[in-house]
Amino acid sequence: MSISREELIEVFSNPDFYPHPVEKVERRETHISLVFLTGKYVYKIKKPVDFGFLDFTTLEKRKLYCEQEINLNRRLTTDVYLKLLELRRQNSKFVLNEAGEIVEYVIKMRQLADTDTLLYLLRNNLLEDTQTSTLAKKLAEFYTNAARDLSIDTFGNVDTISFNTEENFSQTEPFVPEIIPEDKYSFIKNATREFLSEKKALFDRRIENGWIRDCHGDLRCEHIYFEPDGIQIIDCIEFNDRFRYGDVASDLAFLLMDMDFIGYRNTARKLLTEYVKACYDPDIFTVLDFYKCYRAYVRLKVSCLQLSGGTLNTEEEKRIRIEAGRYLDLSFEAADHFRKPTLWIVCGLPASGKSRMARELSQRHMIPVFSSDIVRKELFGFKPDERVDEDFGKGIYSPEASAKTYDKLIELADASLKERKSVVLDATFGNLAVRKKAAGVAEKWGANFVIVHCNPSISTIERRLKAREGRKLITDARLKHLEGHVKSFQELTENELKRAIVLNTDEEFEENVLKVFISSYFQAYS
Repeated sequence: MSISREELIEVFSNPDFYPHPVEKVERRETHISLVFLTGKYVYKIKKPVDFGFLDFTTLEKRKLYCEQEINLNRRLTTDVYLKLLELRRQNSKFVLNEAGEIVEYVIKMRQLADTDTLLYLLRNNLLEDTQTSTLAKKLAEFYTNAARDLSIDTFGNVDTISFNTEENFSQTEPFVPEIIPEDKYSFIKNATREFLSEKKALFDRRIENGWIRDCHGDLRCEHIYFEPDGIQIIDCIEFNDRFRYGDVASDLAFLLMDMDFIGYRNTARKLLTEYVKACYDPDIFTVLDFYKCYRAYVRLKVSCLQLSGGTLNTEEEKRIRIEAGRYLDLSFEAADHFRKPTLWIVCGLPASGKSRMARELSQRHMIPVFSSDIVRKELFGFKPDERVDEDFGKGIYSPEASAKTYDKLIELADASLKERKSVVLDATFGNLAVRKKAAGVAEKWGANFVIVHCNPSISTIERRLKAREGRKLITDARLKHLEGHVKSFQELTENELKRAIVLNTDEEFEENVLKVFISSYFQAYS
């Protein structure tokens, strides 16, 4: 014999029902759960519902998913998910874990304080930087240790991701244009399809590098609690593996998007910075905007479905319409960012480390890099590794030859940006007029423009140039050319420095890689 919703509410709303002192019971309800807060403990019951993506219609299924919820959420909590209880019927009354017919299963949890949530701390300006850093490290550790296998890996491939995004678009199409304007709907849909089609290699590499994991699935500010003894993260997705398995970038993107949604973008940036430092994942920036777009669109879909239910009062409908508009804006913004190409110029004196950094950008973003060393030699009929021993400013390194070389580099960049393809230019770029010309090409095509200035100490450059002597290299720059380069290099202007990423390339290469990826990502949003 089953128990009705009304009976459950009556039983669990009675303070005398519980095996411990209770002064007051607070009931909260979602579309899938009834939750009763008693002060010290929380009792959570799954509703017998079937939404397609979840099925709690039988007692056996509710038991299974209660067990799943307890086990999965214990990964990110300590002494919160306590036990699974049996609600039994004894003649005309109901009891917990005593004799009688089982009519329902109940999750018993330790009650957490609403004032400890990330949401509360943010809205009341109480979150400390150390707490943000601790959260980032906890998430990095969780993702590093989360389960991964070949079946989970499939949730990171383009076909699976495309299925999820196309499902979103088909389910929201009925709300166009009443809730979602046609132009924004089309832009997000087309940008998503293009990215998945053109950037398959990025997603494949995420799989190869082990970033597809059994994650949380619903990482929002209201689910994160900062207690004196540590951080508790509750309410992961237990009812459908498909919503929990995926790229850690997607899981983290949900939280970052949620922080953007409630107006705390700067804190989201701090969290992202600390996270990337904790797990060293520069590649996350190649897919993060895609996943932020996806996550915001999922929340938009939920808002649309709520509005279509016909059960909202006027105030609720007004609030959810505002939320839907905000999620739409965030999804559109992220789509605009991942769709927009970038022109990178990596500049600096010879042996400053610019070619290595340019190659790193090229490899991680999977975009072409054009080197002045190679372009110059091709223009004047030399093989790339053929040594051309000229004095500074002479022969193929004369001002006229250099002008021709930079014109060709900018021509190549122009052709790439025209096709909305990002590109890296690797050259000294010591001439201000040439840098302005490059900036003009980026502006012409509405592209991001990023200057990465590699700037080690002169002693480091001298040491590196000395090490080149007698070696067969693509670059012809040697120690004897350094003085000429130093004298002719026009330093970045004040305006350029406002947006340039200046690297001390005496430092560890990996640290500089993180600096470039973090700074350029945030620069695009400034």
